Amino acid sequence: LLRDAQVRALAGQPHQGQIPLGGYGIHVMTCSTPPCEVTLYADLDGSFTLDPGEEIQVVTLGTGVVIQALSHNDPFDVVFKPPRPFICFGSDCSGIGQATITMGTVRSGATTDIIIDQVSGRISP
Repeated sequence: LLRDAQVRALAGQPHQGQIPLGGYGIHVMTCSTPPCEVTLYADLDGSFTLDPGEEIQVVTLGTGVVIQALSHNDPFDVVFKPPRPFICFGSDCSGIGQATITMGTVRSGATTDIIIDQVSGRISP
């Protein structure tokens, strides 16, 4: 969903007939008991947070997948603001930071970090 939001912002894709003022984002919160969800949204009002009526898609993560930790606020919003797109972590659009979302599995306990870099725009892994 992160890449989907990034591509929509880069393309200047309209939503409901308009280009969202704040771009496109994802809304995520820690979740230790599946099913866990992540929301893709159009930031229509430029608030850099998910507001009612902005949802595009709610994705339920795979069986046994949890969101263990967030390096910023919980819940956490990552917004890609066109035209570049600038990456905002909530209202922080400074362009100098990184954020980490730690995903894990209930069964094996394995974890992976998704790192979003405001400077380069890189999302890894």
